[in-house]
Amino acid sequence: MERLTGQDIKIWGVTGISNALQNHDECIITVHGKPTFVVMPIKQLEYYRERDLELAAIEVNNDIKNGNYTTDLESHLRDLRDSINDV
Repeated sequence: MERLTGQDIKIWGVTGISNALQNHDECIITVHGKPTFVVMPIKQLEYYRERDLELAAIEVNNDIKNGNYTTDLESHLRDLRDSINDV
């Protein structure tokens, strides 16, 4: 994965990012030596979003298979309140 510094961005701007992404799917931008941002082409972002949706669908299907759901509204609201209170 390519890395650019904040200073690189100041000097090269979008051209620097574009060059960094020519051979890499992602580029880390560091600020004061610490990884702070990741930039990627929109196609890569869309790919990640699709994978997230596929994973969520798998998790929901597993919950349904395992009976880990409720159709009772009061029970659902109680579960939501409990999960909020746990935070």
